[in-house]
Amino acid sequence: MARFLAAGADANARTTIGRETAAHIAARLGEVPVIQLLLTVPGIDLSVADSRWSTVRQEIQDMIQRKRQEYQDARIRDPRFTMLD
Repeated sequence: MARFLAAGADANARTTIGRETAAHIAARLGEVPVIQLLLTVPGIDLSVADSRWSTVRQEIQDMIQRKRQEYQDARIRDPRFTMLD
């Protein structure tokens, strides 16, 4: 991804079907390093909506919530973090 962006790829380009940007897709897939990279690109548009009217900003917020929930679920399953009687 970094190589394409360095070569001048448009970070705001959209897919034909779904009208998604790379940031929409990366956030849905939980690709934190890709999101971090895309957020450094000058001119990245976080308010662009896809065909489901979901903005990049919303997708990133959803990703953060999913990651937070995964972390909490892992702590619940870990016996080191269970409540003592």
